[in-house]
Amino acid sequence: MQRLYDFLRRHPLGVDVFWAVVLLGLSGMSMVSGMYDAGREEILAIPVALGLSTVVALRRRLPEKMLLLAIAVGVLQLVGDVRPGIGNFAMLVITFTVATIGERWASRLALICSLSAAALSQVRWEAEPGGSWPQQIFVTVIMTVPFVLAWVMGDSLRTRRAYFSQLEERAARLEREREAQSKVAVAAERARIA
Repeated sequence: MQRLYDFLRRHPLGVDVFWAVVLLGLSGMSMVSGMYDAGREEILAIPVALGLSTVVALRRRLPEKMLLLAIAVGVLQLVGDVRPGIGNFAMLVITFTVATIGERWASRLALICSLSAAALSQVRWEAEPGGSWPQQIFVTVIMTVPFVLAWVMGDSLRTRRAYFSQLEERAARLEREREAQSKVAVAAERARIA
């Protein structure tokens, strides 16, 4: 089991491509099963699925660019009236990834987009047409929680990594200082003996 884990850690792009292919397959199955209406929505669902799979495949290599691609795909979904599907799981993945390893601006942009995506989705495609506004707000909050949790987990992982990096740097610095002090002490002892 350890060998498999080590292999997966050495090949993160392969793991991401595998999951992207799985996500693309699931998206394709939902297209074939008739989730989308025939016509424009079905045609636009193909580039949406490809774009979201690309986001998952390249998320660790190009986190900021994949975040921008995910945002563009989300806008395409809103404008093209392509209902969210299983492929939109990529939005959750890129939010976590950018919060973990992306630039600070990208992390904040991911949080803002995550907070607004559920509301925009609820406005565009009501869960229950004609439902009451408290029900719509509840659905929006429920849809927002996973994105916020993904961002919080990613940001805390970033903070933890930075803290451990500082601890390692401090330990290395203290070790160098200790070695320098021992060399000075040895030199002083030699000088005293001489």
